[in-house]
Amino acid sequence: MSIQPNIVSIGAGHVAHHLIPALFECDCNIMQVFSRTEAHAASLAHRVDAQPLTDIRQVEDSADLYLFMITENAVDSVLDLFPDIVDTAVVAHTAGTLKSAKLYRLTQHFGCFYPLQTFRKANEINIREVPFIVYGHTEYALRTLRVLARQISDKVIEGTDDMRLRYHLAAVLANNFTNHLVCKSREYLRSQNLDPTVLDPIIRETFLRLIKEDPCAIQTGPAVRNAENVLRLHEHLINEDPLLLSIYKSISKSITDRYENSSCHPAS
Repeated sequence: MSIQPNIVSIGAGHVAHHLIPALFECDCNIMQVFSRTEAHAASLAHRVDAQPLTDIRQVEDSADLYLFMITENAVDSVLDLFPDIVDTAVVAHTAGTLKSAKLYRLTQHFGCFYPLQTFRKANEINIREVPFIVYGHTEYALRTLRVLARQISDKVIEGTDDMRLRYHLAAVLANNFTNHLVCKSREYLRSQNLDPTVLDPIIRETFLRLIKEDPCAIQTGPAVRNAENVLRLHEHLINEDPLLLSIYKSISKSITDRYENSSCHPAS
């Protein structure tokens, strides 16, 4: 089963840059692309034969689906100016933490169309590999969003706002926190007049292993061995950076506690 709805894109940022062309390639009709930045609206609209829009009050009222892909802080101001739309329209957002009921102001057929991935315009992403978490307040909204998600993704999960929030938290831990730790490690080496690119091979190997194996089973390092002499040496080296020291101690303790007296036997 497939559908080709008439879609209005509310947003032309990183998420829309990937999702809207993918939907267009599935023969969905992209009617309009809204962005407060004219160049952004025009650029994305040109790719999908749509009308660019910078005034939300000029949104077509007859679309089948309005897809909100804007920052959560901007949603209220856009909703305040949104025109009345047809009763059969579905309105959905793509945010990780936004309460879906906020869209009830427009229609009872509201929901969520959340792609669990980090998007940048410059990066190539295979949408078929991106998990989508969908929710619909009505059966009609859920069916529409579920069918549409399955047209562009091989992994579609039906989930409540609470489930999506928990997935989002896990994604922040896995993605944003890991990225920050690599950032801090590079900054530390630069502060010591050392070459941060020396880390590139171990970073590459780490991420390849994380994909192929169970991360809980391959944990390495001094904390998993509870090698206190090494831990103290490291702590001494960053003693003048209280925040980094706190991060190092907290994560080391979490690792030690995870494997101490555990039946798990990581490769240490």
